[in-house]
Amino acid sequence: FDGCWEGYLALCESLGAKPNLSILDAPTTTGDLFLDLGSKLTPPVSEPYVVKHFLTGATRVYANELIAYKERENAHDAPGLHVGSHIVFSNATTATDPRTIVLFGDSYSEYRTHMLTGLLAETFASTHFIWNGAIDWRYVDRVKADIVVTEMAERFHNLVPTDTLDVEQFASQRMAAFLAQRA
Repeated sequence: FDGCWEGYLALCESLGAKPNLSILDAPTTTGDLFLDLGSKLTPPVSEPYVVKHFLTGATRVYANELIAYKERENAHDAPGLHVGSHIVFSNATTATDPRTIVLFGDSYSEYRTHMLTGLLAETFASTHFIWNGAIDWRYVDRVKADIVVTEMAERFHNLVPTDTLDVEQFASQRMAAFLAQRA
């Protein structure tokens, strides 16, 4: 959370958006988890993890088939189903900024609400998150985005983004490949 919070504050400042400071007062859950990098070590190394439960004004208005599958099957951390996740939030209550923001990012943004996507959803009237390093420019035009942000961890900077992403087609292909692999 702390890293997302610092990124969120910097992003709000650069966009001229008023950050939602009430988020800091939200209740938290803490625990030790084996996260992405620590789980790859032998033996695995856990780390303390804090989740703030701050979402109060934003409402999810769309989740694509990847997210629906992960929620239905309780497969939130299933390998192969992250990239392509797509979710949209609307906020008519706690939003301090009337603009539409589209965020292309990774697990530091996250489709679940405890990371950067949730912070933005509590601040902007409309927040779209697509888990991908490339930008779907047709989607950006279709939703009339006021702001487009990309966020990607350094370890993924060796992947060159393309200008040809079709988020719906990508997610469908990803879901089909995942299900075929399980069959």
